[in-house]
Amino acid sequence: MPQSPVQTGSPKACSRPCSGSRSRGGWAAARAETVLEGKSVAVVVPAYNEEPLIGTTVSGIPAFVDKVFVVDDASRDGTRERVHALADRRVQLIEHRRNEGVGAAIVSA
Repeated sequence: MPQSPVQTGSPKACSRPCSGSRSRGGWAAARAETVLEGKSVAVVVPAYNEEPLIGTTVSGIPAFVDKVFVVDDASRDGTRERVHALADRRVQLIEHRRNEGVGAAIVSA
């Protein structure tokens, strides 16, 4: 029988959740202290015309994430204003003057 590519030993060896679920209180919450102890975690959120969804997206980012970089890729809607209105102190807005695409948004953070 072939072995699974995901190891169930150390949490650092897993490329995806080894057990449990990824929901609140599941694998991510249980393993966060073990895997992330002493580390800073940042998330980059590329955003182009995401005014209706950016609040939901940011609010779904787990509490163990220390910094959230939202990259507004020259949106033509109210994405920038919506990001400024967020109460999450982890959020930092980076603005592009012209649309550069998701790859440029990721590397600009």
